[in-house]
Amino acid sequence: MKKQKVIPTKYIPAKFPLTSTLVHVIALSYWNAPSWLWGSWAVLIIIVWIAVIYRITIEERDDSLVNEGCFESEKRSFKDLVEKQGRK
Repeated sequence: MKKQKVIPTKYIPAKFPLTSTLVHVIALSYWNAPSWLWGSWAVLIIIVWIAVIYRITIEERDDSLVNEGCFESEKRSFKDLVEKQGRK
């Protein structure tokens, strides 16, 4: 399969479905879900986790996709931005 080029994880971290998995576990436990629902949910969540891990492994991190100038603007102070616009 062709590798997909993505922004490196130091700029945008990989998103795993950990929070949604925990929320589902808490909800199923809270409402006393039957065992067949737990089993169905477990199969689906395993498929989701495998898909996410597979997608992350086939990604190619490419620094050329990052616009370095956008991170420099965060380092400037508000005063510098106001002076650049010509306001006082």
